[in-house]
Amino acid sequence: MKTLLNGIAGRRASRAGASATFTVLLLAALPLVAADPPTITGTGYLVGVPVPGILCTNAAGQVSLKGNVHAVRVQADDPRATGRLQASMDMAYQADGTGLFGGAAQQEVGTWDVTDPANPKFTPTGGVWDMIYRGVAQADGSDVITLTGYGVGGGIDGLRLEQTMTKGPGVPFDPAIPYQGTGTIKPAPVTTTAVIDSFDDSSPPSWGRGAGAGTIDLIQANGELTIRGDWPGIPTVDQGQTTAWASPDRAWAVNQG
Repeated sequence: MKTLLNGIAGRRASRAGASATFTVLLLAALPLVAADPPTITGTGYLVGVPVPGILCTNAAGQVSLKGNVHAVRVQADDPRATGRLQASMDMAYQADGTGLFGGAAQQEVGTWDVTDPANPKFTPTGGVWDMIYRGVAQADGSDVITLTGYGVGGGIDGLRLEQTMTKGPGVPFDPAIPYQGTGTIKPAPVTTTAVIDSFDDSSPPSWGRGAGAGTIDLIQANGELTIRGDWPGIPTVDQGQTTAWASPDRAWAVNQG
């Protein structure tokens, strides 16, 4: 296993003449600052409910909708957020007439041909957003929904998508009532670590070293750095006298952004 570097390590000898072996780990990370991504706006239209789901009531009179699946045509001002969304949903109705719902959703990226509005045709262009969502349905049928997920494949692979959607009052799953949404697409996470030394080769590492009043050797092999310290006849009156350490003797940095 390779080890990364994360500081200066040492061990105090327990008695005169003792030697110690250390593995030094160094890991460096710097905070990154990125500009806020632009806001995306879009509209969703229900195009089908292939699985209506099952309504069930428990002994306490609580009503749930289980296993519903519905599909939505999403058209946005960013082609990466335009596509065909399919969501599976479980909903629990509350005593005040509202409903709490959530589930998994996948949105395939693509384009829509609405020459025949009654029969829109979808053409995939590559990639799918894999998301989870949750929402609240009001007693009047209006909804507020949040979706978060990441891209798989195509030009969205690894990207992050966050969306908020609202639907006006009306009958649930009414194709005449659109969903209005806003969201952002964020870049894939960037590497925020810098490997200072992987200790893969057997040559002496380019590291500064110290051993208090004694002497040390640095040995790197098989992804490990070993420090061997020797303090013959030196009592540990002060910890620094019988401590060995190593640190990189060159500059390093994590790239901005």
